[in-house]
Amino acid sequence: MVKPKLEDEFSSFSAEGFQYGVGTTFAVMAVDMFVDYRRLYDAEDFDGLAPTQDVAVNSFTIGLNYEF
Repeated sequence: MVKPKLEDEFSSFSAEGFQYGVGTTFAVMAVDMFVDYRRLYDAEDFDGLAPTQDVAVNSFTIGLNYEF
């Protein structure tokens, strides 16, 4: 369980949720490449901000690791 938080200088909101995702890594010559997808938050409402809406936050990561 994670507790995402949204805040600015005037207010602060938070909610609890479950994170999940999938990713893979593969090597091409001397370079490791990776791709990840994560669902960071998926629920209705967000601490009272959107009581009638489904709120979802996703993350996509693509990267390279080079060893020298």
